[in-house]
Amino acid sequence: MDVLVTGATGYIGRAIVARLREAGHTVVGLVRPGDPEEELATGGARVLRGDLGDAALLQQAAGRAGGVIHTALEYGPEMAR
Repeated sequence: MDVLVTGATGYIGRAIVARLREAGHTVVGLVRPGDPEEELATGGARVLRGDLGDAALLQQAAGRAGGVIHTALEYGPEMAR
């Protein structure tokens, strides 16, 4: 199954991506601009650069996925939104 994981480079996101890959799933990991992506790509996941504020990007990526796991968190003034 194709799975979109937000927050894929975070503590929880990395663990979920690893387990999904071990189970044979294809993973697309949402990564904020500026966050390191090497570990994610090395683990066999595809990298999608973007952020939680880009509704069009998220809708498009989620529409292509068989499942979505949301582990991202927006810090700062936009967090409540």
